[in-house]
Amino acid sequence: AAIFLLTQSMLKRKIKIDGTGGDTWLDTSASSCYLIGSSRSANALRLKSPTIDNVYMLGSANQGTLAIGDSGDIDTIHMTARAGTITIGDSVVSLDLIEQTGGTIISKSGQGTTLTINQTGGLFLYHRDADDGMKALNVRAGIFEYQGKGTASTSKLWGGELHLDKNQNAAITFVNVTVYDGLWTDKGSIATVTYTNDIIAHGGSVESIGT
Repeated sequence: AAIFLLTQSMLKRKIKIDGTGGDTWLDTSASSCYLIGSSRSANALRLKSPTIDNVYMLGSANQGTLAIGDSGDIDTIHMTARAGTITIGDSVVSLDLIEQTGGTIISKSGQGTTLTINQTGGLFLYHRDADDGMKALNVRAGIFEYQGKGTASTSKLWGGELHLDKNQNAAITFVNVTVYDGLWTDKGSIATVTYTNDIIAHGGSVESIGT
């Protein structure tokens, strides 16, 4: 079951969906979508190819999964739930910003020229298998597992952990990497990890086959 709020201009709709979700998809267009409560369900709310400016999964009342289907058109995704999961399908376009403070995000989408990921908690699994990558990655806390490929233009680690050790993709390129604190590791990865420029470490721990 899920409770969410859709907003478009001055129109607000609050809809409660009963059941576990299953194969039921909501196909919608809105300015913002707020998932404010969900039960412990594999698919508490599923958005099929949505056109939404901003998607939010909020607070401590979310325990289920918000699934965003392939080929959606979404600008920003905000995950502040302590538990719960957001899954982002392949080829979600217009994706500029993902912000996470808790819970779990599993993303198969990337936008190499526009996407910025800001993580201050939780678990982020990046599974994009195309070459587009991301523009910027900022990790301050939590665990980020980079299991995708492509190019990350700017990556900064202020805390938490960034892991590439489970990556099985063919090639990953990091252009600029700065580590202030936390753990950055690519040891154990069978992927080819390339650093265009040397990793700049002001603190923390770097475990890299490339250094």
